[in-house]
Amino acid sequence: MDYSTATDNGFAAVVRCVQSVKEQWHSRDASAERLRAVLAGDWERVAPGAFTEDYPAPMVANRIEVMSRDVAASLAALPTITCAAPSSMSESAKKFGDNRSKIASGGYVEGSNLEPHMTDFGRSFDCFGMGVFFIEPDMKAKMPRIRVRDGSTVYVNWDTLGRTIRGFEEFSLPAHQIKDMVPEAVDVHRALDEYRLNDINVVRYSDGKQTVVYLPDCKNTILLQYKAPIPGESQFVGVPRPKGGSSFSGVPRGAYDDLVYLLVADHEFRMLALEAASKAVQGPLAVPMDVTDVSYGPDAVIRTNQPQNIHRVGTDFPQAAMAAGEMIRQDLAVGGMSPESRTGNIQASVITGKGIEAASAGYSAQIANAQIAFTFGLREAIRKCFIMDENLWPKVEKEIRGVSQGVPYTLKYTPAKDIKGDHTVDISYGFLSGMAPNNALVFVLQAQAAGLVSRDFAARQLPVGMNVSDEFHKIDLETIRNSLMQGISALSQGIPAMVQGGQDPTPIIAGISKIAAGIKKGKQLEDLVAEVFAPEPPPTPAAPGSDALDTGAPGEAGGGGLSGSLAPGLATEGANARPDLQQFMAGLGRNGDAQLTGGVSRMNPVQGQ
Repeated sequence: MDYSTATDNGFAAVVRCVQSVKEQWHSRDASAERLRAVLAGDWERVAPGAFTEDYPAPMVANRIEVMSRDVAASLAALPTITCAAPSSMSESAKKFGDNRSKIASGGYVEGSNLEPHMTDFGRSFDCFGMGVFFIEPDMKAKMPRIRVRDGSTVYVNWDTLGRTIRGFEEFSLPAHQIKDMVPEAVDVHRALDEYRLNDINVVRYSDGKQTVVYLPDCKNTILLQYKAPIPGESQFVGVPRPKGGSSFSGVPRGAYDDLVYLLVADHEFRMLALEAASKAVQGPLAVPMDVTDVSYGPDAVIRTNQPQNIHRVGTDFPQAAMAAGEMIRQDLAVGGMSPESRTGNIQASVITGKGIEAASAGYSAQIANAQIAFTFGLREAIRKCFIMDENLWPKVEKEIRGVSQGVPYTLKYTPAKDIKGDHTVDISYGFLSGMAPNNALVFVLQAQAAGLVSRDFAARQLPVGMNVSDEFHKIDLETIRNSLMQGISALSQGIPAMVQGGQDPTPIIAGISKIAAGIKKGKQLEDLVAEVFAPEPPPTPAAPGSDALDTGAPGEAGGGGLSGSLAPGLATEGANARPDLQQFMAGLGRNGDAQLTGGVSRMNPVQGQ
């Protein structure tokens, strides 16, 4: 497929759609503009005339900016990304699932450097009511890339399943930068020179048929147009913040849209308190009637017979104003779902861990609810990456590198063979998200011990990024190695008993020494055990017609003496053969009962007989 090929125009319908959606979302645009000014500290745009030259900014902390950063930091961590195998019993199926997991996490997520941008995604989701991913093709690396976009400038429509069916974003670029992007587009350069604008508005629209980039300020001049790289789907993935009614319909709302003017009111009360304190300090001086001359300064002397009547004329600050200011600050904390414990301002009544947990319950629920939306968004983004990879580069072999649990890996894959139409992916923050860490760990351990969940399920719920299949392989290998070490240790502990029983422990000591020497050289324990304790090969059978008896001297190896090479009871045939079953059962008692006693009979041939 030629990625640069333009689709059927239909451009007029695109322009009408963009204008219609912008009219519907005008309230979101106004709230986003106001909130952006608050986050940037540009208060004059929010409340013109509310500030003076001496105090051009609020005299209170920018609680909205602080709360948004706190929530974004809590949401920035990436979840566990895995692709389940079609069958847990088939090794080929497990390998297929593991390869897709590495493609999704190492190729798409790590390849897009998504982790450092998740803070921006979380802040956009919290502040402007929507987090946005844009799936774009990297034509040089031949890989899909996941980009985080500013949710305040993106407009999307969803279907009944919550999938983004169309979306567009509006941003500004300098004219010279646009010319550099399309150096061969003469008509675009002509339009830019005609309007002579420094900053040009750019609209990028994407649906299931096409993607169009055009300039609305230059008579909708088309900058770029091409077929949808994800057949039937938009390149945008919009994740709305939960709100009243259906989250995937209507206009998104940010968490702080209703708190902007509360912060301005808090500033007003703080200014009034500051003014009252200033007037109380700088108020007029009241003196008795007998004072005719008033001196000023730190060491001034005022002569009077009534010194107790010398004081400043005070200005009483009403307690109701103080109470109103406190109520405003409480409303800011409640509206932003940010308890005082998040700032370290903990009351004595909640000093205990249980109290802090109760005070933060709403905040934890907010984070857990947002993670559900993030899970859906990441699943959609990676699913579209799989589709784009198969659609644009089905037979291109690519190599990805990554690190799984501190171990680097390299994987070569071909989308048509290693994805093979399976676009499913498991995104999990764990059902333990939102719980206190200690409570979460105890909960999952108790559930596993009670047999309610499997070890695999419990591991996938932990809030850590790991390849569960690889981790279980490592655990099984460690268990086997521990068993081998325990067996070797038990074998060495039995050496004293062997010596007391008259047995020779030399082979065991030599074997343990060889294992220790091999470990020093970096060899694996299981390989050393298999090598040292390998069974001896069976003796070569005698050739037909040869003399079965060795004529060596008695006492020599292979001779007919008592110290023959075969241990008594081990040989099945020949001179030192073990007694057969009849010899064990030969004895009979008075009543005809068999005597279950065995005797060892050693019979050696006498030379010359």
